[in-house]
Amino acid sequence: MKRLFLCMACSFLLILSASYGLCAEGQVVPSSKDMSHGGEVSIEKQAPSNVEARNIAKSYSIKRTQPSGFYFNTSKASGSDVFSWQNTERMALGGAGANISWDSLEYAAAGLSSEVSLGQNGVFLYGLELARQYERENPEVGNFSASGTMAYGYRFDENMMLKFGATGKLTSVNSTVLPVLGVSYFDGTWDVSVGFPETNVTYHMTDALSLTALAKYDSQTYNLSEPNPAYDEGYVEISKATASLRANWSPLEDFQLSLGPEMYFARSTRFYDADGDPQGGTDDSDVGYGVRAGMSLAF
Repeated sequence: MKRLFLCMACSFLLILSASYGLCAEGQVVPSSKDMSHGGEVSIEKQAPSNVEARNIAKSYSIKRTQPSGFYFNTSKASGSDVFSWQNTERMALGGAGANISWDSLEYAAAGLSSEVSLGQNGVFLYGLELARQYERENPEVGNFSASGTMAYGYRFDENMMLKFGATGKLTSVNSTVLPVLGVSYFDGTWDVSVGFPETNVTYHMTDALSLTALAKYDSQTYNLSEPNPAYDEGYVEISKATASLRANWSPLEDFQLSLGPEMYFARSTRFYDADGDPQGGTDDSDVGYGVRAGMSLAF
């Protein structure tokens, strides 16, 4: 019944997006770079160090690959998290107390984006993202989710905007609504978007070199595979906050390489059975550190 309701909701939101052109979650206010190009393709690699996972395992590490791209009002993204578990004899997942879990969690998403001017200074930004999250071992199943964002922006001048609104996500097992608050400013040297759920500050030292500070909150709910020993065809919700500092180098005008350290905190894991009912409490992980490398091409 929950999946039927989710499919109906996704269909309804898709019709709205086709009629109005919605903005993808996390892309409420375009940066100066977004507006100067028709599209962009990028790929990022993350390699966090081992972290302690309380009540799940002694430690684990994740290697993430994230290809993404956008073209005018449309965006597409995907991701693959490969887990390496250590000391699995301490794990106790599910009713059977399983000591093994997933190897890889993946997702794919697509969205539409647009904005509507309201008078001389106002702008209405709204959007949609449809996604699918699943365990690699059984790609036939998947947790489908729909995310929507609506925000009002007020332009003080051509470089500065104040925005507020809300963003929500509907999945097979839960739903969340978060505020969208922030201020955006860009003038060629500074490209700033400060707020929640994402803050991004870039300082352009030269035409080729820049520094970026990023902080964001992210939550994904994955459908586990049918033979998963912990929760057969169940779900796992993984939430985390990320803070990073990156050095960016653009040897060509539309090509950029980036590299820098990251910190992962406020990380939690929660399980659901195949019926979508929560199982136990939330398992927290200690703070972790890693490195992110990226490459992007604008056109």
